[in-house]
Amino acid sequence: MPTRWLRILFALAVVWAVIPFPLGFADWIVERFAPEGHPLHHILELALGPAIVAAAAVLVAALVRRFAHSFLRLPDSVTLRSLLYHVLAFLPVACMVWFVVFSIISIIIEPPPWKSDNVQYVPIIFFLATSGPLMLTPLGAVVTAWWWLRRRAVRASN
Repeated sequence: MPTRWLRILFALAVVWAVIPFPLGFADWIVERFAPEGHPLHHILELALGPAIVAAAAVLVAALVRRFAHSFLRLPDSVTLRSLLYHVLAFLPVACMVWFVVFSIISIIIEPPPWKSDNVQYVPIIFFLATSGPLMLTPLGAVVTAWWWLRRRAVRASN
C-alpha cells in the first residue's frame, strides 16, 4: 500500500517539476501555428499546454517503471503514516538543498559583481534560486523519503 501511494506522490511531484517546460513549449507551438488573433489561438493555448504536461508526466513515469524496477518500492513493514511523515519532514530539507544547489549554479553562470549601474537589471540568482527549488522540492522530498525509508527497513531486517 505505501508503495502505491509513493508512486502517486512521485507522479504528482513529476508533474509539478515538469510543468514550466511543456507549457513554454506549448506557447512556442501556438505562436508558430496560430499567431495572436488567429481563431485557433485561444483553443490551442487552452488544450495544448495541459496535453503536453500530461504527456511529459506519463513519459517520465513510463521510463521509471521500465528501467528502474526497484525504484519507489517499499517493504511491507513501512506504514502509510511513516511515509507521509517522512515526505513532509523532508520538504524543508529538500528546499534548502535545492536552494543551495541553484544558488551555486547561478553564481557559476553569472559571478558576482553584478551590474549595479542598471536599475532594471536583476541577477540570474534571483530567478534560479527561487524557481528551481519551487519546482524540484516535492520531487526531492519524495525521492529522499523513499531512500530513507527503504534504507531503514533494510537495516531493520538485517
